[in-house]
Amino acid sequence: MPTGREREFVTVYRAWGEVELQVVKGLLESSGIECRLVPQGPRSIYPVTVDGLAEVWIMVPRERAEEAQALIAAYQSQYQDQDRDQDQDQYQDQEEGEREEREPEEGEPSGG
Repeated sequence: MPTGREREFVTVYRAWGEVELQVVKGLLESSGIECRLVPQGPRSIYPVTVDGLAEVWIMVPRERAEEAQALIAAYQSQYQDQDRDQDQDQYQDQEEGEREEREPEEGEPSGG
């Protein structure tokens, strides 16, 4: 049982890459939530991880865990929405490009 001076920390996120780790850590710290990073395997100089070897747990004080999880969920939802919008824009651009390739402009011979 923790004493008054010790706080219990719980895992709220598991990151597998340095960029992901820093983004989530920054998100939590910018909201005033203290973070502890707990590596779960040997760190590597290579940007690729296999089977969670470079997994890092992001831990926060138990009393802030719910708030931290809500912040992370909101960020992920926003990121997924932006990613979906970007994919939709790329798809529309691709469709327009294909349409332009198929339909000759007015006054041009129809190549066939």
